Amino acid sequence: TPVASRITVHAMDDPAGSVPPPLPAGSNYMEPVHVWPNGLMRFANRGWSLDFDSTPQDIVGQLGKPAGTMQKRIDKLRIHARQDAGCTHYFFNYFDLGIDFLIDAKRHCIRKIAMHSNCPAHVDFNEYLKCNFHLHVPSKQGKEDAVIGPDSRWDEIETILGPPEGDKPLMHTDKNLGGVCGPSLFYGYNGMVFEVTRFGGLATVILYNSDWPQVGGVEAKDLECYIMDPSL
Repeated sequence: TPVASRITVHAMDDPAGSVPPPLPAGSNYMEPVHVWPNGLMRFANRGWSLDFDSTPQDIVGQLGKPAGTMQKRIDKLRIHARQDAGCTHYFFNYFDLGIDFLIDAKRHCIRKIAMHSNCPAHVDFNEYLKCNFHLHVPSKQGKEDAVIGPDSRWDEIETILGPPEGDKPLMHTDKNLGGVCGPSLFYGYNGMVFEVTRFGGLATVILYNSDWPQVGGVEAKDLECYIMDPSL
């Protein structure tokens, strides 16, 4: 979500007549990103696609140089419990798109995709721009796929997907900030994890390759072993 840079006052009685100025030509701000649980991503404006087989060269070739890169030392959800000695996975951070890619250190392809909603009640608020993702998922309510977006609420998501795996969500608090934003709740489905704020807003959607080795699926009772100590 961008910071306000100017305020325009209109001399008119009807506020509906006030419209924002057009975006600059070629702007990809709030570009729709169509996503599927199998990791397929399609960027609507650019016509480009990425998936779990995409390499770092594919990502940079389509999205440009990442705004940040880092080794995976602090990871809220360790979806893949088995770690290879001497191999450190690494992130490509695209803060302007609201997207992170976790790259596998041995296979050098996308291991995990995180899409951020820039929710005000989350510790990462204003660190990422809002990702305008459209997650297409099979709906329990009908034959057509349902769409989950950054403004979806947890009760809406649960209605679409049904109860998450496990009896209870995993609760996680960022100790470095003293818990001022309250805990995040993680709800797991096969190939997907939803991070939800204590107010029910969607903070992050994490997609991972469910075909790779993992421990116990993504049941909430098993998510404890995927959490890494934030103090590391």
